[in-house]
Amino acid sequence: MLNDSVIYPNKLSWCSLLRNLLCSLGFHEEWLFQDVVNDKIFLNNVRQLLNDNFVRNWNDRLNLSSRALFYKSIASFKLQPYLLSCNIQSLDKVYQDYVCLLIDL
Repeated sequence: MLNDSVIYPNKLSWCSLLRNLLCSLGFHEEWLFQDVVNDKIFLNNVRQLLNDNFVRNWNDRLNLSSRALFYKSIASFKLQPYLLSCNIQSLDKVYQDYVCLLIDL
């Protein structure tokens, strides 16, 4: 992956998008060296940072929006109770099927 991004630095691909994402999260060295000490911890850190950035950006956009005044008063961005009843394995299967469909298109 690293070689492709070095050979074709201006070409937009999943490799360059992943590089940009990891670098924006502070994992530039992990991208360059292509090595992490513990895969599970690394992935959990990436997932947590993605979630934190999403929530922060979402809240910032809500605070700047004049059209969201009513929505801000009744809603909050937190884990919704109905999500706890979802079967994670079935959600993973739905996501995998969706990705396969996108690839086939």
